[in-house]
Amino acid sequence: MTTDALSSKRPCIWFTIPAAELPPDTKFAGDVSLALVHLTSTEEVDALRSAGGDGARAKFELAKAALRGIDSRAIDRARMEEQEVWEQIGSKGRNIAMAVFEDVWAASKEGVDAAKKSFRAGSI
Repeated sequence: MTTDALSSKRPCIWFTIPAAELPPDTKFAGDVSLALVHLTSTEEVDALRSAGGDGARAKFELAKAALRGIDSRAIDRARMEEQEVWEQIGSKGRNIAMAVFEDVWAASKEGVDAAKKSFRAGSI
């Protein structure tokens, strides 16, 4: 994985989904490179709203909301190209994208444990 920026100048993480993980009827001829961005709080809330309170769907919607690039170019979100790409990469590709999103941006157990250990009393 490498960090890069698309035309929007948002930092992103690029990763490759091997062709063997794509569905046989996909329009892609080989491996597919995708870019995910760190979501803003507004984007995160919008993705969670799209999940309709369904915890399983939340991971799906968060990763799709973070999708911003394919094969070294920005996705055209104005024409909802992210939905087209999301369908074309198939179930295995979506699972890979969700796993990458979670691995990169989800809080680690160690981070949560460290925060809990730092609890202290006080007032503001």
